[in-house]
Amino acid sequence: MSECVSDALPFFAVSSGSTNTEKVELFMSLFRGRKDVYARRWKSKDGLKSGYSPVCRNEWVPGACEKPRIKCADCKKRAHVPLDKLAIVI
Repeated sequence: MSECVSDALPFFAVSSGSTNTEKVELFMSLFRGRKDVYARRWKSKDGLKSGYSPVCRNEWVPGACEKPRIKCADCKKRAHVPLDKLAIVI
């Protein structure tokens, strides 16, 4: 991923009038971490359990995902999705 515009601009250069792209770039510059994977929040149907799990390209894909029989952590076909601007916007 190329350098963010916000890396070169001071914080005050991004305001409520800034474009969505500028805001996402500022967010990504402030919350840096692993770029090879990111987590998605989940909640059980009854709302009693919640948490975060790494996003997997093969989740629930027939022939690739064997949930719930096999835990994601033990899956040999796990394919983490890298963090990008689209993941932040969604």
